[in-house]
Amino acid sequence: MLIRKAIFLFNFFIFLSPLRNLSVFISPLTLILFVKKLRVKDILIFFLWGIISILSFIELNGVIVLNYIVSSLLLFPFLFLLIFHRSFFSSLTSYRVDQFLCFFFHVLIINGIVGLIQFSINPADDSAIGFYGRSGLQMHGLAILYVFSFVYFYTSDSKYFKIKSFFSLVFFVTCFYGIGLVVFSLSLLLAIIISSKNKIRAIFYVMVLFCFMAFVIFHVNRSAFFYNINNIVVFFGAVVSVFDNSHYYDYYVPRKILVFINYVDMVRENPSLFVTGVGGGGFNSRAAFLLNGDYSSLSFLPTSVTNYHFKYVMPLWSKEILSQQYQDGSMNQPFSSFLSILAEYGFLGIAFIVFMLSRLRSYVLGLLDYSDDLNRFFINFIIIFVFIIGCSDNIYEYPEIIFPFFIVVFWLSKKRKSV
Repeated sequence: MLIRKAIFLFNFFIFLSPLRNLSVFISPLTLILFVKKLRVKDILIFFLWGIISILSFIELNGVIVLNYIVSSLLLFPFLFLLIFHRSFFSSLTSYRVDQFLCFFFHVLIINGIVGLIQFSINPADDSAIGFYGRSGLQMHGLAILYVFSFVYFYTSDSKYFKIKSFFSLVFFVTCFYGIGLVVFSLSLLLAIIISSKNKIRAIFYVMVLFCFMAFVIFHVNRSAFFYNINNIVVFFGAVVSVFDNSHYYDYYVPRKILVFINYVDMVRENPSLFVTGVGGGGFNSRAAFLLNGDYSSLSFLPTSVTNYHFKYVMPLWSKEILSQQYQDGSMNQPFSSFLSILAEYGFLGIAFIVFMLSRLRSYVLGLLDYSDDLNRFFINFIIIFVFIIGCSDNIYEYPEIIFPFFIVVFWLSKKRKSV
């Protein structure tokens, strides 16, 4: 018991340190040692995912085998927690999760204060990093953790924690994660539509909150404000240009959209890939980028590039492109967990993920008292947020995001009937 707790706590310690890339190897071990009992039904569901992933394993050659293994390792924590969430939650009941989250998110608050000091000295878009470090998702990952921090503090009983939820929002804004801000607001609106009884008043509050965040960005970093406004205009203009009569190349299309267009082109050339996918690590997943030898090479593994990644993805994100100024913004990053699972594991793979997220939501909401509207709202919000942000970034392959997400979901269900 003591060893399991020590491994569990160490795993979370590295999430907030520059060593968090090690969590790729530590997190699977943590889950295997930490979770005590697995339900037979969940084991069968896990085997179902195995069948789906094997169906995508069509081109049996050395390159695909290596990519498939690395992809499976990176996705393991997300898939394990998604499928075995009941067993994981049951194991958490013997822990003081409230105390653990309180410590974890107060460390984040300290990080945010350090980040504000850094920003006051050097007002650059990515300077408010604190001691979080620049490995992994960098500012994007930190921004997502601030959203989790906001949810935790806002839903706590203490009025002082409500104040800290405000600071979590401020720190979130100072990450200048434009897509994250849009997804945050959209997730609140969707959660209101699903959960709130007085939708008009709730939508008004969300609009006020969105205006507040825009106000903070405008007065703290005007260049970032106009940069993000321009990105929004470019995004919608590019989407319209794809569907109207004009050719989409007549309009500047962010590479985050181009990678979706390239996926459609790939499926048109080979329609069977829509069902089966190209195989794990074969398109735009984190595994594909880590093994391509250009964006990021793992020195202890050989370079491994699939034809699909080389043809449809590498032209959008390579050292040649990144050497050009202002080409690495989030709208130009061809990352998306949603697309990577769809492209690499096929329609069956992404349908499985969507179904399992829905299953997680139904289970957790079923644990709440019927009158617990606040936690019900935030469970809907955080699951919607993680799903949509997964459409615009490859967060499902990062344990430092996935672990806190599941623990916050568990904590929100603290007024539960049974686990």
